[in-house]
Amino acid sequence: MVIAGTALVLRNLPVAECAFGEAVLMDPRRVEAWAMIARVRTARGNKTGAVEALREGLAANRGDAILTKRLNQLLSSNRPN
Repeated sequence: MVIAGTALVLRNLPVAECAFGEAVLMDPRRVEAWAMIARVRTARGNKTGAVEALREGLAANRGDAILTKRLNQLLSSNRPN
């Protein structure tokens, strides 16, 4: 998680995404890492990948309020107004 945070500070989004991915491989219950993967993917223009990450995170952390909220926000941002 330290490497991921450092990569974010340095604006190295590919490295940050990879490091957060490693964190969830080691511990799928790292809700904050799943949320950050989604944020990084969104920042990189990959909303589909962000939704996938949140769904994977929810599969490992059923009913988590943070992941559910973020998923709902992403899905509603794709709807036309």
